[in-house]
Order: sequence, then structure tokens, then C-alpha cells
Amino acid sequence: MATASSIRHLSWIPWSQSAPAPSPAAEAAAVEQAIGATPIAAVPSDAVASTSASTTASAGPAAAEAASIEQAIGATPVADTTTAASTSAAADVSTSAADLASTPTIHTLSDATLGDLVRMNPETPLDTLLHSPEAIDAFTAVGDLPLIGLTHRWFSLPGWTVDALMSLHNLTGLPWWATIAATTLMIRLLVFRLVIEGQKHNVRLQAVSPQMSELTDRMKVAAAEKDQVGQQLAQSALQGLFKKHDVHPLRAIKVPLVQFPVFLSMFYGLRRLAEAPLPQFLEGGFSWVTDLTATDPYLILPALSVILTNVVIRVSHTRA
Repeated sequence: MATASSIRHLSWIPWSQSAPAPSPAAEAAAVEQAIGATPIAAVPSDAVASTSASTTASAGPAAAEAASIEQAIGATPVADTTTAASTSAAADVSTSAADLASTPTIHTLSDATLGDLVRMNPETPLDTLLHSPEAIDAFTAVGDLPLIGLTHRWFSLPGWTVDALMSLHNLTGLPWWATIAATTLMIRLLVFRLVIEGQKHNVRLQAVSPQMSELTDRMKVAAAEKDQVGQQLAQSALQGLFKKHDVHPLRAIKVPLVQFPVFLSMFYGLRRLAEAPLPQFLEGGFSWVTDLTATDPYLILPALSVILTNVVIRVSHTRA
């Protein structure tokens, strides 16, 4: 407990009236007398409070303020607050330790490929490994694909498409979205001449369509009358019409027969890479579609595809 003299010196009010300080000898005698007369452990709280109150009253306003502060500090359960804070900190540390313990450690090297990561971490689940940052940053060769389940037989067109996409990606260094776009453009360029010839053929075929219908009707009538000569003449005239204008009805499906397996293989090949998943696909997109294994959240790409398809169909019919 602070004495009156010590509290008096804390007063900062310039006009406060304080009692004259006792001499050091008298103060020491009073302290010795109080210690000898009453044991510290036996002093009741009421006595301490009354003593503090009397001392504070004699010391002035500043002493009263200091005494109230001391009493408030003494009444605060500091130990309880400290214990609660320690318990909370210990709980946070234990939770962090549990999270670290449940997270598998990925062993890697500075120049490790995806195949090296798979071989170096046999106890780590493949799905966890493929989603790790180490796998996303690792280089993936064509020979690493079987280790993540992307195997195929020699007659699998989607499998060969996956190998071609991976080879083009490693050769050019393009991001995966640009690799897919470049592959699609290359396929379009390869079949471009075939598509142009198919469109020209369809225009010529449509021009001779009335004559074809007339000769076909003559053949049907001759077949109904069992007129073999008339039927042969109509068939010969129809063959001559095809030869003259370089057309044939079966040639109209030539372009779809070529394009269908190519783009179907492209579709299923990309689907395999997304379902594996290929780690680089997780960050190989652009803008709002960074993750190529997920669907477009805003459906912008599907809507754009439908619109462009309708435009192509309308333009083709208009020209025809």
C-alpha cells in the first residue's frame, strides 16, 4: 500500500493543498510500529480499505484518484485473463499443429518432372499430388502421362490427340488455352481446302438438283412399268449429268466424315486431360476461366459458341 507521502508526490494539480510531509525518522517509526503491531496476513480488508480511505482523504484529490486506480487494479482478475489468453494461444497452436500434421509433405527437386514427383511420393494419394503446387509447376513430358492414368492403345484417336497436344505445348511453350486454340486452328487449316471443295460441290449439286429429280422420276416410272430399256436410259442420263458437272450425292457427306472423327477425338482428348486432371490445367486458362478443369461460371463460352454456329449456318444458307 502506498504511503501518504508517496501519493502526495504524484499530485499534478498545481493548486492542491497538501499536508506537510513527516520527517523520515517519524515515518520509519510509524512503519515499524504498524508492522510489529499487526501481521500483514491478518489485516482485514475492511481495515485496509478504511486506512486507504483515511490516507486518501488526508492526501487530497490526487491521492484519492491514485488510490481508486490502485483499488481497481487490485480488483481485476489478472491471473484469470492471463490464463484465458494462454489457453486460447495453446488451442491455436494445437490446431495449427494438427493441420500441418494432416497435410502430406511433397518431396521434390528443383528440376523434377511430374513423373519424378509421382515416383518420389509413392505414399501420397495421386489426386492430392496432382492438385499440389509442386505438380502444377512441374514439367510434364509425354512419357509422364501413363503415370497419372492417361494411357491409350495404338488405335485410340483421343489418346494420340492427347500426346499431340502435350508435344505441341512442350515444343512451343504456350499456355494451355493458347495450345488448345492453336491446335484447333491447325486442324481447321488442314481441312480448309477440303471444306472449300465441299462447299463448291454442294453449290453445283444444288444447281443440277431439278434435272436429277426429273431423271430419278423417269427411272421410277420405268421401273414401275417394268421398262428395262427406259430405266437404263434414264440411269445413263443421270450418270452423264454427274460426270458433266462433277457432282455426286455421296460426295456431300465427305467433309463431315473427315471432320467428325478429328474433332470428336479432340473433344474426348481434352476431356481426359481435364478429368485426370493434368496439373497444368488447373491454372492454364485465361481471364474468368483460369481453371480449365471447371465449367465456365458465366456460360460465356457456350453462349458464344451457339451464336457463332447460328451465324455460320445462316451465312451458308444465304450464299446457297
